[in-house]
Amino acid sequence: MKKISIFLIFCLIQFSEGLTCIEGFTLVNNKCLKLIITDQTHSAARRECNLNGGNLVSVYNAIDNTAIAQFATVGSDPVWIGLNCPNDHDASSCVWDNQAGNASGYNNFIAANPSNDVGTCVYMLTFGSLRGRWFSASCDGMEISAVCETSPVEQCLYNLNGYCYYPLGELSEVDAQNACSQNCEGSLVSIHSAAENTFVSKIFKDSSKGYIRIGAQLSSGNVNSWIDGSVWDYTNIGYQNKGLGSCYSMSLINELVVPGKWISSNCSALLPSVCKRPQHAQCGSTPAPTLAPPQCSGISYSTDTGAIYSPNYPYSYLSTDTAPCYYILTVTTDTAMIWFTEVNLDANARIELYSSLDTQTPFAIIDRNSQGNITFSTFESSTSLIKMVFKPCTTCGSSSSGTIFRWKAILGKQYPTLCASDQTISTNGIITSTNYPNVYNNYLSCPYNLQNPNKGGRIQLHFTDFWTESGYDYVKIYDGRNSTQPLLASISGNLVGNSNLTYTSTGQNLYVLFTSDRSNVFKGFSAVFYEYP
Repeated sequence: MKKISIFLIFCLIQFSEGLTCIEGFTLVNNKCLKLIITDQTHSAARRECNLNGGNLVSVYNAIDNTAIAQFATVGSDPVWIGLNCPNDHDASSCVWDNQAGNASGYNNFIAANPSNDVGTCVYMLTFGSLRGRWFSASCDGMEISAVCETSPVEQCLYNLNGYCYYPLGELSEVDAQNACSQNCEGSLVSIHSAAENTFVSKIFKDSSKGYIRIGAQLSSGNVNSWIDGSVWDYTNIGYQNKGLGSCYSMSLINELVVPGKWISSNCSALLPSVCKRPQHAQCGSTPAPTLAPPQCSGISYSTDTGAIYSPNYPYSYLSTDTAPCYYILTVTTDTAMIWFTEVNLDANARIELYSSLDTQTPFAIIDRNSQGNITFSTFESSTSLIKMVFKPCTTCGSSSSGTIFRWKAILGKQYPTLCASDQTISTNGIITSTNYPNVYNNYLSCPYNLQNPNKGGRIQLHFTDFWTESGYDYVKIYDGRNSTQPLLASISGNLVGNSNLTYTSTGQNLYVLFTSDRSNVFKGFSAVFYEYP
């Protein structure tokens, strides 16, 4: 029986305004943590974390590492962390279970680790002079405690009986429902009691709005229903006429009906709306989803920016029952673009990219033969949509050679050249010099302020093409918001084909400044940038 001293490190438990954790987890340095005291293997601990709605903990900086080590001292035992290292003595090969990068940016391995001779999984010591240091271990040959992590959940301004309610501006029914679903998979509000009806009617303080949209619909058979699929167990209809429309709005004024009553309305009318979602939905602050389905059981969607992963990433996707995977990737402006930061396909797999949902001809195909030339190459759709179909080998089973077959892609868009402007650009995307791939102009001074919108996140910038006048026209990369911050690099010349032009910030911003002199111009540069843990 393990001895447990129960105490809390109160100085490490920080409550951020607007954030909380689901039941059983504690907010520590903006991470929601749970200590699993039961001794178990790494795979068993990972399963238990998954069942609790999270992953084994990931660590991206020394502050979090110290906080996690101290949090875990309530059980005097080493703890599993969510890291797997397939390559010996190579921290960059160590991939986090939450699919958010590797351990090259930060790690706390003891000397000679990671070591495949010992094992590919990783644990942290929580006691003694080596508290917080990381060691390799056999994934199934060692049973210890573990620390699980989930994302913080939002607290909300308007909440009732475990649900959050939030107002939207004037939108049509379909646009309002789409906007609601983008916020933690919410929906136009459903109403199930007189108390909830009164509560919703008070959200908009400005009575001049007149009417607000709710999530009720009238079918062709004159049957009322809620868009979110909940039971129609309460009604407050004041006037119903299918001829006026098959949607419903709630009156805020004493006009056609008294305030609080519902009336039929045109679905395309632009009305203020109210959304509703469970209060403890794990929405966090990330603007774009990470798509890493354990299997291909349906269609995955991503909007504007985000990382897309092969099934079961960071482990191999190979399976005897894997069906094709479908990803619908869209951007709100311009054309959709995608690039792959890593790709290793089996001999029978392929990735097909289409520019619309109904076209039968892909504009690009990636397979085992072509994959060696596509890393960081940009694939651009002719529309604002990319339909990606991944067809793995369905008869290969697990990789007997130990090879990990997987891929990772980034959805982004082209950003304009920002000469004489300090406009901030949020990830992910592509920046280029003026006129690229044609020659740039003389006398340029073009700043690009790149920002990761997620607190604690970083930016990684990779040049896919580079040719300027050597010694005269420069691209300078600063680690921060402006040119007063530390200079990471100053590059110039013909660097076409150089695969080492990758730079990573220590904070949320990278400042890129491109300058040219009065003579000799070349094609300039193209670079991709993206969120980095």
